[in-house]
Amino acid sequence: MNLFYECKHCKTELGRIQSDSIDLDKLGWHYMTEDERQNILLAGSNEPVKITSICETCQTLLEEHPDYFASNHIIH
Repeated sequence: MNLFYECKHCKTELGRIQSDSIDLDKLGWHYMTEDERQNILLAGSNEPVKITSICETCQTLLEEHPDYFASNHIIH
């Protein structure tokens, strides 16, 4: 399984995990909804699964400017 982490605001790549055996519980699998789990399983093993998160820069901007939460895309 190949996992690709990306900031949901600025689209910066945060990291990749490429492994034949990934401990899904360590990645927070148990926190996901059933729909989120199904989307990952349907993605297939040949294509990377994109997981959105937030980078430190965007997190800082959101803490300083809470009104940015209304936007899904932050340019910095």
